[in-house]
Parts: sequence; structure tokens; C-alpha cells
Amino acid sequence: MNKHIVFTKLYYLLIVPLLLHSCKSPLSDIEIDDPTLLSVNVNIDQDYDNNKTLKVAVKDKNGQAIELKNGFVVLNNKRLAYTNKRYVYHQLKFDDKDFQLTIQYNSNKSWTGKYGEKEGFPGFKTDEPVSNQYERHYQNKFTSKYTLTNVPFNKGQIVFCYDILRDKTQWIENK
Repeated sequence: MNKHIVFTKLYYLLIVPLLLHSCKSPLSDIEIDDPTLLSVNVNIDQDYDNNKTLKVAVKDKNGQAIELKNGFVVLNNKRLAYTNKRYVYHQLKFDDKDFQLTIQYNSNKSWTGKYGEKEGFPGFKTDEPVSNQYERHYQNKFTSKYTLTNVPFNKGQIVFCYDILRDKTQWIENK
């Protein structure tokens, strides 16, 4: 088979789908009037270096990221930056346990809700980094999720996931 034909087939079979998957949703180009077009997931993460981050992913029905045109996301009265296909807040504190989230999905419509201890977020358990490389390889993180319902978004829900460090007294150590 001709090298040109092989290259063309590989390009269309491998490269084009990757490029299409990595693109933003076409919904990023329009102002959203119908919030059911949006799927919203919130991740609260505490890494082994004790960095605490909250990320809000707004996606379309195909899982493509949406940057809200004339919209934004606010956490506890602080507007989040849109970076790497998510709205991100990097400055969570150890005593942050309750979050008020506002999703302004167009220039004049928004949704505001709360997530915290009452809904199942356990709060951060430690404020110390895990410096021992062996302890990083064991399951010293606590992961769970909570689905907030009766919201105007796709499937009437927002999924909150968290992945936080366990309290040091619960660490599995290398023995």
C-alpha cells in the first residue's frame, strides 16, 4: 500500500478523533439559556504536598468542556479562574468545610447552592504534607462522592467528589 494512503488513514483514525475530543464544546461559543444542557462536576482534592484545590467542570452531553460565555463560577464569593478546561480555586484552607457555589451560566441567570458537612463532606483531616515516599504509595487518601439533586442542570444533579488525605492516625504505613 502506498505510504501516503497509510499515513492518511492513520491520521483520520488516530489523530482527528484526539483533536476533536480535546476541543472545547461548541456551547462555549453561545450564551446558555437552558441549564439542562450543562453537566456539572465538582472535585475537592488534597494532594500529598497538602495543596487543597476545588475544580468545577462544566461539560456538554458529550463530555466536552464548556467555558461559559458571559458566565462564570463563584466559590464562597470568589470568582474562579477558567484554566485547563475547568474553573479552579487553589487556595482552600484546612478549616474550609462548607462551600457556597454559584454558577452564572449566562449574563443574567445563575444557580447557587451549598455543599459541606451537612451533605457529607468530612472536612480536611490533616494539614500536614506526606513527605515519606513509602507512605505516598499506600492508600492514605479518603475518596468519596455526593450527588446534589434538584438542581437545574443535566439529570437534575451536580456530582461532588473529594479525594483528601486521611488523618495521620489512620495512615497505612510501610512495615
